[in-house]
Amino acid sequence: QTLDESKFLRHILPDYFSHMMKHPHSLLTHFYGLYRVKMPDIGKCTYFVIMKSVFNTEKEIHKIWDLKGSTKGRRANRGDSVHKDNDLLDEGRKLHFGSKVKQDFLDELKLDTGFLSRMGIMDYSLLLGVHVRTEKVDPITTVDVDSVVEGDEGDNSSQS
Repeated sequence: QTLDESKFLRHILPDYFSHMMKHPHSLLTHFYGLYRVKMPDIGKCTYFVIMKSVFNTEKEIHKIWDLKGSTKGRRANRGDSVHKDNDLLDEGRKLHFGSKVKQDFLDELKLDTGFLSRMGIMDYSLLLGVHVRTEKVDPITTVDVDSVVEGDEGDNSSQS
């Protein structure tokens, strides 16, 4: 982090804190701390942040995309571990959510992007990680995420 980035983060901190308290399921980065280390021998300060891991899961993340919603210049270089918008389009992948989860996701995304816009932050991405399941799934006993969220474990028919 630079000094300017550090100042900006401290400037938006009250609004960020308020947003995160009102929206505990926010998709924004969860910052835990901003620190400065002063090295007196060389007269320099280094700033760094500690934040929650974006992929805080026990499951292996097989593929990651950094999505901005644009196609201009949005292709990863060969060998990059993080892919971009055009790579996702080239693969023909689609995301499937249950209707409740989809609406919750879109609502949270709208709240978060509104916050970022109010803070004057216009360069942001959605980091998407995918875990590929290898075991066969029995459609009769499978419960979709939508049903679990709503507490109705018997209905797994809603897909969008």
